[in-house]
Amino acid sequence: MDEKKLYHEVPGGKNKFHSAILTTYSFNFHHFEYQILKTLKQKWIINVGVLVDANKLDEVLGFSSGGLKQLTKSYSINGVHSKGAFHPKINFLIGDKQLLLVLGSGNLTPGGQGKNHETFTALYAEDEDSKLIPILNEAYDYVKALGKDLEGFSARRIEKSIPNNCKLLRKEIV
Repeated sequence: MDEKKLYHEVPGGKNKFHSAILTTYSFNFHHFEYQILKTLKQKWIINVGVLVDANKLDEVLGFSSGGLKQLTKSYSINGVHSKGAFHPKINFLIGDKQLLLVLGSGNLTPGGQGKNHETFTALYAEDEDSKLIPILNEAYDYVKALGKDLEGFSARRIEKSIPNNCKLLRKEIV
């Protein structure tokens, strides 16, 4: 079986996708900055927000070193509080005229993005008439609901900036 790296498979280019909202249970800063973020930037995806289980984020921040160079310059990361574990693995890529939703079992860690056996499925639309638009908008409504407690730029990114720059996303939660 050929091993594929999830973000290397994403189509890229200046006019494809510009934004990404990623959710995960566990997170590895070094892997994210030097593998995932680097690949996203090569594909012109420069507006990146990450939502992580708040408890796991607190834990990993304790292990982080001063080697984090990209944090706050290239992406935002926010903890999400939940009654149990915050466990969705959503990779939502947004362009002016395209949406790509990749759902799977992999966290934003080396294991979740290549070393472990993980499953992923993708939904893609680039046309307002696509039958996937209602599903993709419902998924984005879920992401917006996750961001309801965020403040500042992270909140504006999810609530306004991304939907205002994609003709396929509704502007309001219905």
